[in-house]
Amino acid sequence: MDSQKNRVRMGECFGLNLTVEFISLLCSLFAFIYGAHVSFKNRGALFLQIITCAFGCFSLGNLYDLCYFVCMERADYSFNIGSLGYLGGMFFLFSSYYGAMDRIGDNKSKSLVKYKVYSLLLSSMNLILCTIMMYGANFNIFLFVSSVLSSAVLYFAFKHLFLPDIENGILKVMKQYNLLIISLCVIKNLYDISCLYSSALSPYLKLLLCTITIFIMPQAVKGVKKWST
Repeated sequence: MDSQKNRVRMGECFGLNLTVEFISLLCSLFAFIYGAHVSFKNRGALFLQIITCAFGCFSLGNLYDLCYFVCMERADYSFNIGSLGYLGGMFFLFSSYYGAMDRIGDNKSKSLVKYKVYSLLLSSMNLILCTIMMYGANFNIFLFVSSVLSSAVLYFAFKHLFLPDIENGILKVMKQYNLLIISLCVIKNLYDISCLYSSALSPYLKLLLCTITIFIMPQAVKGVKKWST
């Protein structure tokens, strides 16, 4: 009787995780296809093109996860081909901030130093907490590198959220986008850590990531449109 209940429970877990992996792939593909249609077809802003590439990378990572789960009936948390997709996506998000986008709001004046300090403290706290929690489980170098990259993205997202607005309200219109990016990075870190601990929360955290993913690209497009009006 107990063994039958265990089989039923395992079957339910498999079905839930398979569904979540499939939904995650669909959401990242939506962000990529929508972004490609808006930014590449119509020769949109470079900022949007870089974000689109980020979700293209995330889609490849999700595709690998789905295929591996279907074939092996379990998730793979080791460094693999899919991991390169997630790392590549974070690199693209970082590069979307670093450079021209960052220079729009940060003129390097001394009055802005405090905002940089606040942002650095918050992003550093994220990295420190992730590292501590990872050492409580089986330390995973890929997830550590991922948390380093997400902390770098968080630094810029926090800074653009805190910086005083500039002419034409460019920073103001991107506040919702920056909040979504902050949520994406934080929830992704929580998801990675929950996977290390084999937590039952993992699929639900990934569903939350899916929800955030759906809104990021449309919000970025909405913000960029306001730049040009």
